Amino acid sequence: MVVSKQFLSFKYSLLGVGTLTFLSLVPLSGEKNGFFVEGGLEYSYFSGLDTHVVKPATLQELIQAKQQEFVQEYITGLLALGDSLKQAEHYLNTGTTPSGVLNRTAIDEHAKSVVESTFPYGIPASITKAPYGGNLFGIDLQAGYKQFFGKKKHWGVRYYVLFSAQGGSYYNKEGGYNQSSGNLFYGVGADALYNFYQKRHKTYGVFAGVMIGGSSWFMGGAKNASGACVYTNNGKCVSMNDYYGNLTSANDGNVSRASFSPTFVQFLINVGFRTNFTRHQGFEVGMRIPTIDDPYFRITYTKIGPWGNKGTWENLTFRRGVAVYANYVYNF
Repeated sequence: MVVSKQFLSFKYSLLGVGTLTFLSLVPLSGEKNGFFVEGGLEYSYFSGLDTHVVKPATLQELIQAKQQEFVQEYITGLLALGDSLKQAEHYLNTGTTPSGVLNRTAIDEHAKSVVESTFPYGIPASITKAPYGGNLFGIDLQAGYKQFFGKKKHWGVRYYVLFSAQGGSYYNKEGGYNQSSGNLFYGVGADALYNFYQKRHKTYGVFAGVMIGGSSWFMGGAKNASGACVYTNNGKCVSMNDYYGNLTSANDGNVSRASFSPTFVQFLINVGFRTNFTRHQGFEVGMRIPTIDDPYFRITYTKIGPWGNKGTWENLTFRRGVAVYANYVYNF
């Protein structure tokens, strides 16, 4: 009887030790691996910068450019009337035409007079910067997979796809009008996860990672204080996107080169705080920090003119500032 009791006591001791050993190896309170989806509200302040750099042009350079322009117009007009290029050049140099067309000397003097009355001291070098800024409000959606490592599963990573849509406006001080604005971001990302508190299905933690994707700007129409359209094309009101798109399409490269890029690649840093209050439900808040200025529009002049010397350029960029978001999370 004594042996039997000792045997049972030893048996139960082994079971207890085995159970404790098993429980120590299984992180019952650790967050589970699996798929997740989340969505919520997002706010960001966005900024724009219109930079205009004028290359200097002397009075003599402007006069020579205007003389060449008038001569080309003169020859083009004669060719349109049926004269040959040889005849047009002869008329240009002698002025002996039935209609008494001006000769080269008269054209040069006229060009000089026009330039001197407009730019008596030439065009000086200058750099102007016009900043813009406004608020964007919207939503974001995110879906992906998370996994944790180690015995206690404090550390983990997650991979996901992301989409956000925001709309708002900014005020143009120079023009005195509100410009409607919108932005879409779509891409992929990866975050490192760390849970500093875990108890059953409740967790508290932080995350940090990166995202990469496309950023698309949708700039609408605008009207000034008098009700006139800010952007027009052939007398019709158009959006800012359409205006710069048409301007770029019409640019043949003869005087300038233009590019219009409402969509551009964007790289973001993502940081924040996350919690799970049940096995399937959670919440997180964070900040997404874009790092690239989106090159919305750029024009570079390849010839001298009233805009300045060759190499004068204008560049308009946009970028969302820090985007703050709050999301409800569902864990599968």
